[in-house]
Amino acid sequence: MKFILSALMLFFFSLTAHAGAIDKLKIFIAATHSAKADFSQEVFDQAGKRIQRSSGVMQFRRPGNFRWTYQKPY
Repeated sequence: MKFILSALMLFFFSLTAHAGAIDKLKIFIAATHSAKADFSQEVFDQAGKRIQRSSGVMQFRRPGNFRWTYQKPY
């Protein structure tokens, strides 16, 4: 019985934490007017072999500006 009660408490606490994280993300998104980030991307086939690797820079500025620039392999 203690295990079930502990599992239920953990489940409800994780839901509360998740809801708090979503609220924090919404506040962050509303307050953020621009951002720039480097990215890397790998694509694998069904056997797990890497078939593509790329990287670049992502930028946005509100309202309405978004840029996705590949630096490699181009």
